[in-house]
Amino acid sequence: DATWSSSMSGSQSGKTSGWLGMPGTATNQLNTEYLQRDDFYDGDGCYTFEVTVTNTFAPAGGSTTQVSSDSWNIEWDNENSGGSGTNNEMTTC
Repeated sequence: DATWSSSMSGSQSGKTSGWLGMPGTATNQLNTEYLQRDDFYDGDGCYTFEVTVTNTFAPAGGSTTQVSSDSWNIEWDNENSGGSGTNNEMTTC
């Protein structure tokens, strides 16, 4: 099992053999947390999202930390304009 802390719902846990719920800044109707646009978006550009995983059950009582980050060009105004109803693919940056 894995545990994490969310500013929305407090301490959480989940199985490590499948998808792991990530903390967010808001919840939808199904009580699923997500990162609300207004909490990070500051205009079109390159955004980096980082996930840090710390294993506190490492051998010899230590811990290991793995950091993963990915960056995407986000152009929200472009996706919301035109009313085409399609989602544009985000490109890496």
